[in-house]
Amino acid sequence: MKKLFLFVVAAFAMLATSCQRDEVALDASGEGLVVFSVSAEDMATRAYSDGMTARNLEYVVYDANWAYVQEGATTFPTGSLKPSVSMRLVNGKTYNIVFWASANRTQDPIYTFDKVNAQLVMNYAYVNTFSQDESRDAFYHTEPSLTVNGGIQKDIVLKRPFAQLNVATADYDAAVKAGVTVDQTQMKVSGIYSNMSFKDGSVSGATSVTFRLADIPDGENETLVTKSGQSYRWISMNYILVEPQKQLVKCNMITEEADVAEKEWNNVPVRRNWRTNIIGDILNETVTFNIVIDPKFDNDHNYYTEKELEYAFANGGEVMLDS
Repeated sequence: MKKLFLFVVAAFAMLATSCQRDEVALDASGEGLVVFSVSAEDMATRAYSDGMTARNLEYVVYDANWAYVQEGATTFPTGSLKPSVSMRLVNGKTYNIVFWASANRTQDPIYTFDKVNAQLVMNYAYVNTFSQDESRDAFYHTEPSLTVNGGIQKDIVLKRPFAQLNVATADYDAAVKAGVTVDQTQMKVSGIYSNMSFKDGSVSGATSVTFRLADIPDGENETLVTKSGQSYRWISMNYILVEPQKQLVKCNMITEEADVAEKEWNNVPVRRNWRTNIIGDILNETVTFNIVIDPKFDNDHNYYTEKELEYAFANGGEVMLDS
């Protein structure tokens, strides 16, 4: 029978970030200079999920009660994932600060940073919600209850609000040899969310989304390598908004090939900032023969010995010989 495996591996290998405070004097206005060194480092070495598509960094400062105070924006230096952000905040006050890094999606964005309500809103009705869209990769960090007491310098690490959901197959070459070449896939995912609060990371608005038919990964993204070192042909990749802890979703994948049946997977485990890989023999169907012993005989082939024939002639009886 066809075997299908689910592997869930962490998309980031990050430990707790370091934090230090330098002696930076207050200026005459009574404000302290707060400097954040921001990083969005990823253990991935491929173009997918390497963090390099999220080039724009926005930040919003809120007061202790999450009322909007100010905002700013910058870009990541070319080839770098570590920009520096400086802001002047009033000494003695407490703030909440949200950092958001994403690609520059100014037209019909698939997500919106709702700065007034400090939440992420997914626009799943966006007409260009295609599968395999790396430009949806994004990162965030919430710095809660920061009390300004002189100058502050902090290192922070941005992490994804999404899970990455992948499908990769071990039988792609076998399917091609059988005359079936899959070039595009579409993925429907049920049980995900449309909103996430930057205040506490909670999600709301349970929904389903269909990531439209798009070309499968190619080039340097052609091969998905699991954490254990196994290699598969990557055929689907999508970012989905999920809970911070493990949850289960339902996935339905179709291809542009009529010969490949729709694939359905129930109870797929996903988790925020983790990678879920659905891997196995995805494309080829295994032909299974159910062997049944039928007790009703059509006929018998009989073999008689010489003694049995002699007994029949001497005592009477009927013997049918095979022709």
